[in-house]
Amino acid sequence: MRSGASGFLGKGARPDAPIDAIRTVARGDALLSPSATRRLIARFLML
Repeated sequence: MRSGASGFLGKGARPDAPIDAIRTVARGDALLSPSATRRLIARFLML
């Protein structure tokens, strides 16, 4: 994300997730997979 990525999908994402992710990012939104979001929140709470 620091290098300019607008989203992140994990390996376990459903097969159509990349298409939805591209559309989301093309609209100017950011995207994090639910598992990445959980890890981010857990890491934030540990600070």
